Order: sequence, then C-alpha cells, then structure tokens
Amino acid sequence: MSRFRQDPSDLRRLRSRSSSAPRTPSLADDATPDATSLIPLSVPATPDASPDASTTGEVAGQAANSGDPPAATDAPASRRWRPALPSTRRRFPSLSDLVMLLAAVLVIALIIAGVSRVGIGPLALSSNGSATVRFTRTMQVVHVARTRLTASQVGGAQVAALVQAATLNQSSAPIDASFSPGQQVAFDLSVTNPATSGPPISSASGLTITSGNGQLTCTTTADVQVAARATVTQHCQLPPRQVPAATWSDSAGGLTYTGNSPAGGAAPYYFVPTPCGDSTAVETAAKKALNAKIAQLTPQGALVTFGPAYIFPDDAIGCTPQAGTIRGDKFTYTVDVEGTATQTTVNPTDVENYQLQQLQHAANNVAGSYVVATSSACPGGPAPVPGTAAQAFVSLECPAGGVAGWNWDIASLNQLATTLRGLSPDDAAARLSTTTGIQAGSVHITLSDGADNLPFDASHIHFQVDDDAPPVLVVGLEDGEAACANQHYPSWSVGNGGGKPLTWSATTDHPGVNLSVGTGTITPSGQPAPITLTGTGPLTGPIHVNFTSNGGEASITIQCVKP
Repeated sequence: MSRFRQDPSDLRRLRSRSSSAPRTPSLADDATPDATSLIPLSVPATPDASPDASTTGEVAGQAANSGDPPAATDAPASRRWRPALPSTRRRFPSLSDLVMLLAAVLVIALIIAGVSRVGIGPLALSSNGSATVRFTRTMQVVHVARTRLTASQVGGAQVAALVQAATLNQSSAPIDASFSPGQQVAFDLSVTNPATSGPPISSASGLTITSGNGQLTCTTTADVQVAARATVTQHCQLPPRQVPAATWSDSAGGLTYTGNSPAGGAAPYYFVPTPCGDSTAVETAAKKALNAKIAQLTPQGALVTFGPAYIFPDDAIGCTPQAGTIRGDKFTYTVDVEGTATQTTVNPTDVENYQLQQLQHAANNVAGSYVVATSSACPGGPAPVPGTAAQAFVSLECPAGGVAGWNWDIASLNQLATTLRGLSPDDAAARLSTTTGIQAGSVHITLSDGADNLPFDASHIHFQVDDDAPPVLVVGLEDGEAACANQHYPSWSVGNGGGKPLTWSATTDHPGVNLSVGTGTITPSGQPAPITLTGTGPLTGPIHVNFTSNGGEASITIQCVKP
C-alpha cells in the first residue's frame, strides 16, 4: 500500500502551490484516493508563456525533495497527474548499533571457544545433572631430618623449658633441752678428836658441816675413824651451785671440823646445744613439704627433665630458742631450716607440635604440593638424652615420621572441575589419570539423571578424595647408652606414622641380650609399643637393635659404658 493510502492527510500537502498557480478544490477528509481515482489538476492557459525548462526542473526538484508533485505548466486541462511515490532514504547504523553487534559477536565467540576447549557437543550445554568424581590422591612418606631437640628456659632453643621453684621454712618437732647437773665445790676438812684417851670416834659420811659464818653447809662423803688426840682428813662437798670461798669451823659428835673451801661451783641447768641439734630429720621433712609445693606448680602432663634439686644453706639452719640458751627449768626447742627446691619441665605437646611442623617442612620439600596426612611424633613421648639434663636446658629425643598427601584443597578442586565440565566419563577419567596429584587408575565417575556427560556447570561436579597411606615405622630412640653389665637399659617405643597396620619385628646382635617385645602389629593412630632390653650385656661396646617391618627398616645403637 502506498504512503497516500496509509495517511490521506498527506494529500493536503499537494494543495500548496506557488502564488501563480490556481488552487484546486480540496478533498474532503473522508475521501480516499486510490490508483484509479486521480485528482484532476487545472492549470490556467498562458498563450504567450512558454514552458521554462529551468523552472520545470526546479519545481520537479522541489517536489522530489518535499514529496509534492511538480506543477504542470503546459499540460492540457484534461490530463490527469499521477503522484510519484515518496523517495526512500538509506539509513546508516548508529554507534550503539555497532556496539551491540560487536557484543553479540563476542559472546558467540566465547561460547564457541568454551565448547571447543572442553570438547563438548551442543547437547552437553543443556545438561543440568550432577556428577561425583572419586579418586585417590598421591602420597609420599616423610621423616624429620632432626630427631633431637633442645629445650631451654633462656631462649634460643626449639622448645621452651619451664622452671618451678618453691621455698619454705620448716621446723622440727619439739626437742627437750639438754641438761647440765651443775658443779659442786668439794674440799677436805680436818677432823680432830680432842679426847686424850678412849676409843676412836667415827665421823660418818653424809654428815652436814656448817661454815664458820653459818652461810654454807657441806656434806661429808666417806666414813673416817678418829683416835684420841688424832686428826684425820675427811672429804666434804657443797651443793651444786655457785659459792664464795669460806672458812669452816664446826663440832659434832665429839669431833671438831676445820678447813677452807674455794669459790666456785654452779647450779644445774637446761640448755640448747651449739650447734643446735641434728638437721637431718628436719631436712627430710622439708623435702617432703617442698615436693608437695612443687607438685602444685607443675603443669599437668609435664615431663620433668631436671630435679627436684634441694638447697639448705648452712646459715639458714637455726634453733628456736637459739643455740646456747640456758634455763634453770626444763624446756623444749625446735630446729629450723629454710630450703628451696627447683625443677625443670617441658611440655611434651610442645615438643610433638614442633616436630609435626618439621614434618610438614619435609613435606614441603617434596616436589609438588603436599600436606601431612598421617603422622607419629615422639612415640612413647619425648625422652631426655642421658647426660644432657641441666636446670637451664636439656636435649630431647623425638623422632617423627608420616605420610604426606597431595593438597587437594577447595580452590584446587574447583579449578579441576572447570576442566571436566561437559566431558564424557571416559574422557574425564583419562584426563584425571594424567593429572598431577592423582593416582593413575583410581578414578571413578558417577553421573546422575541418566546424563551421558558431566554437567557443564562446574558447581554440579562433586569430588571424593581418598587416601592410600602406607604404614610407616617410627622408632622412638635414635641412639643411647647404658650400663649394660648392670642391665640398666633405656626404654623406648615403636609407633606407626602411616594409614595402614604396621607389622614389625626386631632383633639384637649380642648373645644373651634380648628385647622385652620382639614383634607386634600397630594399627593406624594406635598406641606405640614400649620396648627395652633384657639380659646382661658387655662392660663396654655397642649393641645393635635392628628393626624390619612393612613400613620400612631402622637400626639403633646402644653404647655400653662402665657403671
């Protein structure tokens, strides 16, 4: 349909003419012109005017540009004019059209590139199912390079050592003060019988004689017989107390007693001896009390590497009351000591954690990306190396071994999923079997919803990563020394650092020296097996203990030393 049929109002434009052209009757708004009903145009005749080609061309050009028909100047009155169709303009694309076209081409190219990269067909793009990919990651056996560590309380060591110290004053049970009976002044008296005749007169022992001033009395100590007109000597003793010098003149039983006594004597007393008693008993009691204090300070599960060591300074031993105290009445005193106990401990968990970190460092040194999956550190617990324990530091024995697995973390699995989307199970399994970190032949893929290929949406691909960790033999002692002749052997343990049961056996190379346990099986994460040697060994020289197992071999040397 022409433009005029679509919009009759456009015909009104034809009514516009130049001022020299007569107007034609206008059509009614409801008139609908068509191809067979053309509008007659009346052009007035101008006899002396000839058509001007230039004018005619200008009019035609204006009509072509405006859509209006040119005015016919020389057409007869009966000629009908057919209007020409409006000209069609060519529309060029805009900048926004070009941008949208380029974006569409880019999207199509990306889709084609993605489809080509993962090797999928058009049907795989619409897969909405899910897939489970199961495989076993690669594993590597690892051991720590250093089995002996240093623990110190002053820093600069692999593990921190803790020191517990306790001090107290301890008093003994009451002790009776020592007794001194005092000192008596004894002297000789002259005993005279003034009778001129008659039998001898007896001066008995125990006779009390008074001094000349009546202040003192002494007691005779032996019987004497005094003949008439004779004089004899009789021993007399004063009571135990301090007395002055005195002159004696007394009579009793027909006899006379005369003499002189020196000053001196002392009364009986009780005293604290110097030194004030034996401190052995109180030190024993003090050690017991100090042990109780140290036990309260010791962390639970701590390994004691030194002590407790006790110190009782000589100047810290005393008595209450002090030594040399003298009293007339009976009394008691106590022996007092001030003592200190010190011990050093190590947290076994700190030692094991340090070795586990070293085990991870060993895993990092393996080419690839490995993390420790199973391990055994310090089987039986860390043990002080003989001869190295001091208050400030100690050397500890702590072997460690285990199995490291490829580190398939979430980010790695997400990346792996993008390489599998849309693949067939066979193609995906082939690709996984050649992927680093996956054991060849361990891949199993399960699809859901009856799909033929893995889903194109990587988030619908799920993974199950399995471990296949072998058993690993970990012997808790590297080397040691012992008084083999006295059967004073060290003890150690055998552990399993792997993921499967460990079956082991061990022998010694010295006749008569055997292992307390020679064979055994240890489950993964099972309790280590404690071992020691039995039997009399040589005075000096080595004893070798050789281990074989399905998780490796090991050998340790016990160096025998003189007791």
